Amino acid sequence: MSVVADRPTPDPYPVTDKPRPLAPLLDWLRRSGSDTSIALGALSVITFWTFGLGIVLGLGAVGAGVVASRSEESEPKSLEALFGILSGALGVVAGLIFLLVAAPQW
Repeated sequence: MSVVADRPTPDPYPVTDKPRPLAPLLDWLRRSGSDTSIALGALSVITFWTFGLGIVLGLGAVGAGVVASRSEESEPKSLEALFGILSGALGVVAGLIFLLVAAPQW
C-alpha cells in the first residue's frame, strides 16, 4: 500500500537560474518596440523597390511589433505596435510584388 501524500508534488513553474541570452533585447523591445516597429515599417514601405531591403525591414517591423504588442502597457502603445505590424506587412507585400515584376527583366 502506498501513500500518495508522502510524495512531493512537482512544481508546475520551476525556477531556473540559467540566464536568458536574449532577455535584455526582449525587455528593450517590450519598452520601445512599438516605435521601432513604426520606423522599420515606414522604411520598408519607402524602400520596397531596393530588391529585398524592404522585405527585410518589413519582417523586422512585424517582429518588433509582435514583441511590443505582447507587453502589458497602455493601449496607445499596442495600437502603435499594430500600426507598425501593418506597415511592415505592407512593405513586405509591396517588396514581393516588385520582385515578382522586376525579376523577369534581369
